Amino acid sequence: MFTISLVSRFPQELIDKVIEEIETDDPILHSCALVCRTFLRPSQARSFSHVDLIPTQSARCQRLHQVLLDSPHVCRYVRSLKLVERDSIAAGDSGKLSPVINVLSILDSLMSFTFEVEAGTRDFACMNMPLELRLAICGLCERSSLLALEVSDLGEFAHVEKVASLVASPTLSEIRLQNIVFPPGSELEKVAESRPRATKFSLNLVHHDLTLLILTRWLAECDLSGLHRLYVTWTPETALYLQRILDTSAPTLDNARLVVHKLRVLFPVSPHVMIDE
Repeated sequence: MFTISLVSRFPQELIDKVIEEIETDDPILHSCALVCRTFLRPSQARSFSHVDLIPTQSARCQRLHQVLLDSPHVCRYVRSLKLVERDSIAAGDSGKLSPVINVLSILDSLMSFTFEVEAGTRDFACMNMPLELRLAICGLCERSSLLALEVSDLGEFAHVEKVASLVASPTLSEIRLQNIVFPPGSELEKVAESRPRATKFSLNLVHHDLTLLILTRWLAECDLSGLHRLYVTWTPETALYLQRILDTSAPTLDNARLVVHKLRVLFPVSPHVMIDE
């Protein structure tokens, strides 16, 4: 994806070389200023369209936050955000996470958000996700009109309202949830209040059977008439809802993968549906 460093600068010697001949020529300097002002906002929109946030690069995250504070209009240029967690969670380094949380708290115009944990700290991170970071991610998803959401290893949610906030955007068409521990099944009924119109859906959860049953039922109640890709864990208890999903999306579904949990039973699927055990 297109990315430009937010802190790159021209070498000072190059700047000196450009202006050394015209530093006293006011008309030329004025013309240069007009050109810079003309291209500034278009260049900002392109430069900030996609941003990678890495907590270990704390200074860069702090500079980005300061840019967003000093120039609030830049916030609406950030359309795609990828947050890559490396070792800040495992190390419990709140100093590195604070700048990231500050950035997450100020953005509100995202169309795509990805959160991933690198393999080396994944198991630890999933169990020890700082509450502040999880809340900041949920708040960002709730404020934005997301088209695509991909999150993994957010740890255990104590309240289902925060789970629902992840998929609160009515414009969501691509969803991938992986390694998320949901609260008790009885509360998951509230998730049904958010029903995105998904065209791509991937669900791979740390779950109990009841959790999976409720989530699959919720998915079956969403508008999936345009679904193209489906990746979901399957138990015999969810077969009825999965069949409804496949029936609803049959005209457009071209790629589906069902991961069988516990045991394999006969399940009527189309030739393009793959079943993993």
